[in-house]
Amino acid sequence: MFTTTGTAAAAAAAYESEAVLPGARGVIDLQYVSRTSANPVVIYVKDTAADGQHARARLVAWGPGGRYEWSWLTASGYNESNQKTTYATLSSGIERAAVEVCRFDGSVLKVCDYGAMMYNNYG
Repeated sequence: MFTTTGTAAAAAAAYESEAVLPGARGVIDLQYVSRTSANPVVIYVKDTAADGQHARARLVAWGPGGRYEWSWLTASGYNESNQKTTYATLSSGIERAAVEVCRFDGSVLKVCDYGAMMYNNYG
């Protein structure tokens, strides 16, 4: 979803992580702008099954302090999707990040998967 062109944008690396489960799809596009920050972070989730459950996606990042989870973005209902643009900052540093997509039945987690790891080039 992102492209980098020209010399000014070349320093900011763009990445995409996608995870697909039966009934759910989640995608995150992000650009690392430093060792500690990604901006923008675009999160997308889609519910792809007419089963009464709902899909959630979130950013998960790892750094020197361990694993960090951002809030869920939800799509409730068959063929419904949701998208938001935000940013991510960890003062200890972001080493890598990925999308986590899950299926929920109400508040009960049913199944999850991760997309490809996006390693921070500012490491």
